Amino acid sequence: MREDVRILWPDWPVLPRLLGDQVWVWRLGLRETEELDWAWGDLSSAERERAHRYRHQGDRQGFILTRSWLRRLAGAYLGLAPQSVQFQLGPHGKPFLRGHPLQFNLSHSGDWALLAFSRDRPLGIDLERHRSVPVLRLAKRFFQRSEWDGLQGLSEEEQRRVFFDYWTVKEAYLKATGEGLGGLSRVEVDGQGWQGDRMSLWRYESEGERTGERLPTLEAQRLVLEPGYSAALVVGGQGNTGCSEGDVAANVTKINNKSAGIRISRGTISPKMRVPS
Repeated sequence: MREDVRILWPDWPVLPRLLGDQVWVWRLGLRETEELDWAWGDLSSAERERAHRYRHQGDRQGFILTRSWLRRLAGAYLGLAPQSVQFQLGPHGKPFLRGHPLQFNLSHSGDWALLAFSRDRPLGIDLERHRSVPVLRLAKRFFQRSEWDGLQGLSEEEQRRVFFDYWTVKEAYLKATGEGLGGLSRVEVDGQGWQGDRMSLWRYESEGERTGERLPTLEAQRLVLEPGYSAALVVGGQGNTGCSEGDVAANVTKINNKSAGIRISRGTISPKMRVPS
């Protein structure tokens, strides 16, 4: 693994506190087998049934580890045992904690999972391993014309990288708003508005025609994982239990930069990290 990635995602001996101005993003390796028995004990009966439905051992193992660590971390932040954390699903399948302001989101692909937590800001995170897909066909169906045009003339490898960079940014945004992938074609990445590892986003009022007024919206923070992966994080406004379409226009602040007072902290989950019970 590249040394710069290790620096970006350090190991922590003890789970740090989650402060009001922080978003913590945790990286979890999904090929560790030594914790599986312990992880299985954290799951609810419904999660165990879901795990049994995975046909491939690697997918089943990834699900078990991700859900177990989601429960451990959420439980630690709430002062609950992992088994006592109660998840519910929103209209588009986004999990949430009823009665608690703690916000979270997760994504997994390939050998990694990412888990994001905030005290009271809605979150969306997406992670994708670069794999062989019909890039131009998918982009023409789901992306804005400007984005599709931008892929033309790139090498096949570069097309794949840019496609997954854009896809993770869009999906992270839609997970933050709770809309789901149905709104994918309404969101546009501003190719002229890249600022280092941040990407500006726009959305269109009309999904069917992809026309109408183009509204400024939130920024996405790109996350460097390792070669062959794209990942992005979107954070909503403070105090919102959801970042719905109705309040998108009110949250145009670039909340992921330093002037917004949000700190994005990162770490790697390891078996050695002590999680307070």
